[in-house]
Amino acid sequence: MKAKDGVSNLFLLYWAEVAQETIKSRANGSTFLEISKSNFRQIEVVRPSEAVMKKFDAYVRPWYERIVANERETENLITMRDALLPQLISGEIRVGRVEGEG
Repeated sequence: MKAKDGVSNLFLLYWAEVAQETIKSRANGSTFLEISKSNFRQIEVVRPSEAVMKKFDAYVRPWYERIVANERETENLITMRDALLPQLISGEIRVGRVEGEG
């Protein structure tokens, strides 16, 4: 899906999440589900005015960007943990004491 001018891509993303069951119910396929354009176009959506859409986007976008940044940081931390933990367990590397700890 691609948002048209005046439609927030985040609005479209969250609408798709809410409409997921409706979308799935109109899809078909034996290997994986597909939905035709004609079946997709029949799904109703309430489209707010452009002013409301802009306010929605201005409010939601910073939160969404923070979520994405947190997910990236989580992936980086997982990668670091997976690389360092075996070395810590084997004694290959050691962690020094942090100043101020007993």
